[in-house]
Amino acid sequence: MKSDELSVRWKPSEFAETFDVRTYSVQYRAYGEETYSEHTQTATTKTKDYYYRIKSLEPETIYMIRVGAVNPYGPNFNEETGHETEPAPKPFFTIHTFAWWIIFLAVLGVLLILGILIGIIIHRLKKAQERREQREARFQTLPSQNEAQKIPLRRIHFLLAVYHAENVKALTCSFTNTAYKPGEMNWKEFPYANIKLLDELGSGASS
Repeated sequence: MKSDELSVRWKPSEFAETFDVRTYSVQYRAYGEETYSEHTQTATTKTKDYYYRIKSLEPETIYMIRVGAVNPYGPNFNEETGHETEPAPKPFFTIHTFAWWIIFLAVLGVLLILGILIGIIIHRLKKAQERREQREARFQTLPSQNEAQKIPLRRIHFLLAVYHAENVKALTCSFTNTAYKPGEMNWKEFPYANIKLLDELGSGASS
């Protein structure tokens, strides 16, 4: 049975040929109504089982059905019986189901966004780990490179001295003679212009 259909099955009588049964009549009506709807089906000697599907019925409705054998003298119906159609199927999309679909899609969207964010974070962490490992690998190879390109210590000191001299400006130095004690000796100052070095070392020339 369906919400708008009912099926009817019957077997012919043993005396169908004797009583010259020519057709079968299926009559049905909704419970409470007086008028029958009718379907006629031809009787044959070869058919052992008859079948008819009543269509275009109302859901959740009781229908009274009877089947009768018809010969030249008229029909002979059995006692009618009541049969109820099934409820109509609920529509797939209702207000209730639509609300649940909206909630489901919203949750699915949030989970999708969280999955994307987690994937981005994991990707960045992996990249940072790879860069850190690459730096550590380069640092481990630095000693062998320095040994292959070793600079003499004097050269390094010279470069440092030159760098210091070029980059330090207005450098002033003061020296203190800790052995000098004022009062022990009287020093006289004389002009710097009166000091003259020998023209040549070992030449015996005097100023």
